[in-house]
Amino acid sequence: MDNDEELWALFKQVQGGVPGSQIFITKVATQSLYLEVQLLSDKCGNVPALHSHDCNAQRRHRKIIEEGPITIAPPETVKRLEQGLEF
Repeated sequence: MDNDEELWALFKQVQGGVPGSQIFITKVATQSLYLEVQLLSDKCGNVPALHSHDCNAQRRHRKIIEEGPITIAPPETVKRLEQGLEF
């Protein structure tokens, strides 16, 4: 992204596609990883982690590959993600 106008246009495009959802901008975090953990919860408060994915391979802001389980992060980090712990 080269300028504020381009950023604003892209923001509006995403906002229109997912109304009411939170929008996170990660372009400025060039050394970040995009890791996902799928959780399942029940009425008793149980929340086990089902799967973890490395979603860093993207093209035009869309995931093109999800690799699971996560191998790019240290095992301690993956464990903390799966337990829902903050960093």
